[in-house]
Amino acid sequence: MKEVKVFKNLADLSLGCAEFVFQEIRMRMHNNGKVDCVLSGGRTPELCYRNLASLLDSESALVNGINWFFGDERWVPVYDNASNAGLIKKLLLNSLDVPEDRVHTWHACEKDQFKCADDYNRLMERLFIDQGRGADILLLGMGNDGHTASLFPDAVVLREEGEFDAISPDITQNAVAVYVTAIENWRLTLTPNFINRAGCIIFLISGEKKQESFRKIINGDDKLPASWIKGKNVYYFITQDIIKESMGKEPESWPLTISLQN
Repeated sequence: MKEVKVFKNLADLSLGCAEFVFQEIRMRMHNNGKVDCVLSGGRTPELCYRNLASLLDSESALVNGINWFFGDERWVPVYDNASNAGLIKKLLLNSLDVPEDRVHTWHACEKDQFKCADDYNRLMERLFIDQGRGADILLLGMGNDGHTASLFPDAVVLREEGEFDAISPDITQNAVAVYVTAIENWRLTLTPNFINRAGCIIFLISGEKKQESFRKIINGDDKLPASWIKGKNVYYFITQDIIKESMGKEPESWPLTISLQN
């Protein structure tokens, strides 16, 4: 199933997404007794994480059953202001007193790029792939250029022997180190091979500069990395400025829900 949920503004999107994730956690916790949740970095989900923290604050039984992972990481230590894990800890995890053994970071800059990615790849193998399953809930963003996680259009994937392969949807590893020419820096990222196994994939997308890339991915343009995400259940939580040119009159109630063909 693919579905677009259109919100009037980022504040409404952030609350709506937090409530959606909260209910997904509740449902999956009831069914399985635990939940594995992969979080996205970037600016768009910040308010969503604050809202989710408020919703989970009085639900210690839920919090104690959640394992937290990160879809990608910048090549900075966790205490750096640019760290995805560092920011998400401040916005969400620290306020919930989540034990460190339930928070699985990339340990960026603690080893070389390949080793950090390979360790996360092996962690994903052990906790998910070897058990024939994927993450329960996985959040993603999308950049103006159509990148998601740190799957950038111009990125190259580091191989152990120090050589590089062009990024593609066919990467067999679950986690890789990539060099991104556009920003002249390293990133660590999960791959479509892992992401597409998730039970529930949620994109958070806001900003009119993303109109063209969003139009391409929902129309099946496979050139952009965000279009490589083809999981069983994919939800696009977007603000109205993403599709304002095709909306016509404002809907009578928000959010506007649009079902897409798989």
